Amino acid sequence: MIAQSTSQYYQQSLIKEKAAQRSISGLLNCYCREFASLRGEVQINPQFGVTDWPQAIKYGNRNKHEHLMLITLTKSRAWILVRIADLKKLGQCRYLSAPYLKSQGSGWQRLNYQELSSVLLQNLALELNQPFNHELLTQIENSVANSCLFLTYPANGAPDRLQYDGFIRSEQSLIWGHAWHPTPKSREGIDDTMLLSISPESGAKFKLPLLAVHNTLLKVLNCEGYEPLVALRKLTTQNIPAEFQVLPCHPYQLARFQSTALFKAALALGKIKWLGESQIDWFPTSSVRTLYAPETDYFLKFSLHIRLTNCVRKNAWYELESAIFITELIRKFNAQVKQFFPAFELMEEPASVTIDLSHLSIQQSLNNQAEQINQLSEAFGLLFRSAYTQNEVNQFQPRVAAALFADDENFSSVALSGIQALATHQSLSYIDACHLWFEHYLKNLLPPVFYYFFKLGIIFEPHLQNTVIGFTEHLPSRIQLRDLEGTKLVAEKWSEADLAELSDRARESVIYCREQGYRRIAYCTLINNISEAIHYLSGSNWQLENQLWLMVRQQIIQYQNDFGHEPELEALVDGDDIPCKCNLMTRLLKQADRQAEYIYLSNPMREL
Repeated sequence: MIAQSTSQYYQQSLIKEKAAQRSISGLLNCYCREFASLRGEVQINPQFGVTDWPQAIKYGNRNKHEHLMLITLTKSRAWILVRIADLKKLGQCRYLSAPYLKSQGSGWQRLNYQELSSVLLQNLALELNQPFNHELLTQIENSVANSCLFLTYPANGAPDRLQYDGFIRSEQSLIWGHAWHPTPKSREGIDDTMLLSISPESGAKFKLPLLAVHNTLLKVLNCEGYEPLVALRKLTTQNIPAEFQVLPCHPYQLARFQSTALFKAALALGKIKWLGESQIDWFPTSSVRTLYAPETDYFLKFSLHIRLTNCVRKNAWYELESAIFITELIRKFNAQVKQFFPAFELMEEPASVTIDLSHLSIQQSLNNQAEQINQLSEAFGLLFRSAYTQNEVNQFQPRVAAALFADDENFSSVALSGIQALATHQSLSYIDACHLWFEHYLKNLLPPVFYYFFKLGIIFEPHLQNTVIGFTEHLPSRIQLRDLEGTKLVAEKWSEADLAELSDRARESVIYCREQGYRRIAYCTLINNISEAIHYLSGSNWQLENQLWLMVRQQIIQYQNDFGHEPELEALVDGDDIPCKCNLMTRLLKQADRQAEYIYLSNPMREL
């Protein structure tokens, strides 16, 4: 019994250390990229205070892949020193030691993640003349606590993910999340029990609560030929009255909003009825609120009134409206695009459904009735997204890119095993297999993203979590992009008449100027996606890193040879800096995602 308790104690200690280590990595990543490097406050292998370094630092730097990184905190009059390895051109690295702080007049002090968070946020507050952001500090602590929770839960009997197909496992494997975000696993406004029951990281699956809603209280938008209400009726075998329709709910949303006065009034009037639960299980994917069931050919994207990383993830109607509009719009170009890029596909979002209680006849007005109508519409908003047939899953073995270009629970590269499998399959060296794999990935991803932007004026968000890769004999043979709800249009390409079907609010949300649009696709594709792929594929081999960036440059040149020259791409080829979104600064300044700050990173292709 004592041995078992000791084992559990050390297991929990290890989990806490892993979660803290990952938080330190993310914080230093963000701080150095978004702030310190721009000001020349990051030095690699400095000579500052060599004789005074802590022993863990002084005697740990032992091979050519390891370095020391010194960060100067100018306003705080302090320095942070940390051992790193595998430093890449865009700043990716592995952190090998705890960070150490030296303030004027004191010795070096080892920092835990909370102390590091406080030190960095305090220095930013001084530099930016802002009050200390206690909210962000709380969110950092929440993110670490949730990582510990997810790491602990599988050891205590979570469903074995290996019994499900590889696509579900990839969606539910993102234990660490965004490597360049200060709070990648923060989820505010939810208790641990509910969090575990609905989170992909815990291997969750659950049945959906079902409502029968009177026709007059439903709002539906759909593309031609798609019948969302017919699909939803198949979620239950119960007989539904002809004037009612089935509406599935996310269990968290239903628990949170079923006590709303207006919702209870609809129940009392018999306009909403309880139907029990769906017959099949649904799996939360990496976005948490988008659910997948292998038995269906669609995903369901729900609202979640939980702050996930940056914002509360609720489905405003104008966002659902824009998703349907964008789906209809891109359908017009499918044949045109397919002839150039047969391996590239978009996951359509062909329908949305929510409740609209503005037509509910009640005897007396409720307090804040208009506000409740809008709140419930957002709370129960539902978006359909096209998914895979089981044959497609078997044929292409789809994997979300964020699960491939990531660390596993022990901080090892997930991508390496795929390249090694290809090398074995084709009797290639690792380097040759990596070149071949990356060549297929680039040609299936970059040209179509560029074509949609430059030729059609459509701005996707092809970051790692929105990119799904299909495989044939271990090679990327299919790229699918998702999240049309977040897709934008270039103002210069689309007239008022083209957007006449959209409401004013939806029209405002989808329009970006060309500069905004280019920043978005350059960041999502080159920084968030491709540079992370290069980081995980190249490991400690800096020559391979250079070779992969050269392949990126050649792919951009090839696109221009095929489809014409664009000034932004010419600048990239010539070595101009690449725009990068600032996740730390966005959270620090409490900005909406649309107002996110951008910086410009030194182009790795410049010297090539």
